[in-house]
Amino acid sequence: MSLICLWLDERLLKVVELPEYWTKEGICMAVREILKSKNTLFDDVIKNVENDSGFRRLAKGILLEGRQIPYKLSNPEIDLGVTLEEKNILWN
Repeated sequence: MSLICLWLDERLLKVVELPEYWTKEGICMAVREILKSKNTLFDDVIKNVENDSGFRRLAKGILLEGRQIPYKLSNPEIDLGVTLEEKNILWN
């Protein structure tokens, strides 16, 4: 989510001109640009999907099967998907 906000606030205006960026169209454009770029979050998720069968099942359940999983950091698979920045926000 924070990466989408960063793109809406700072980066998208350098790529495309829109009348307003904080709209559904702006969010879709930001997501498209993020998906085209290389970033550490995606690298970490890919690494975890490849190397951890529990995380792979979790990601498959959410993304492909539409399962809703409670957000509990005590769940090791959920913890793998949480960035250090998010943990700092949660605990401070």
